[in-house]
Amino acid sequence: MSEIYSRKATDKGSVKPKEPDLADDVTPQAVPSTTASTQSASSGASILMMGQVFSKIITFTLNQLLNGFQTPTALGLINVIEFTISTILFFSRESIRLTCNQIEISDNSLVQLQNTQLTINLSYISILIGLIIITPILYLQISNNHIEIIKLKLQENNSIKSIYILLSLIVISIVFELASEPYYNLNQFKLNFVNRTKFESFASFMRCILKSKAIIQ
Repeated sequence: MSEIYSRKATDKGSVKPKEPDLADDVTPQAVPSTTASTQSASSGASILMMGQVFSKIITFTLNQLLNGFQTPTALGLINVIEFTISTILFFSRESIRLTCNQIEISDNSLVQLQNTQLTINLSYISILIGLIIITPILYLQISNNHIEIIKLKLQENNSIKSIYILLSLIVISIVFELASEPYYNLNQFKLNFVNRTKFESFASFMRCILKSKAIIQ
């Protein structure tokens, strides 16, 4: 009898080992992935910011250097062209970019693939909008309001076909920039700021070169 009571006392006093909780095993695995993605986004944003600051400094410096080479008429014409292109691009792609930014990144590979394709498909709408509004905006901004500036510039160059070349270059530049929207929104969706910084820096550099070539003859 004493042995039975001693066994019962031992069973009551023994501590049952705690079963492993599955939630404890899942949480440490989820935190590193989130931390890694956050660090990647932060480093990409820093690279993007530095690239934009660098391109702005180059553009500002070049504009200051070119002020002594361009006439007031040429300066006014350049401002009209830049404003016209910026207006068309803004109305064409800004709403689409805001819409693509609302698409969330999913851990499910199938959902992520669908969201990626949705981002690309929405980006093509920018090209369609640009082709629709490019003609009326060009007419309002150049042919109607600032035609005198263009006439003065044409008189300086003594070229009748310059107006057609100018309009053709504006249209081509807008179409090319809108055609890159799927690639831009895709990198923005995947938080791939490194590629975006590379292309924007290269575009700013080429813009400075072409602007210098057009002004300094």
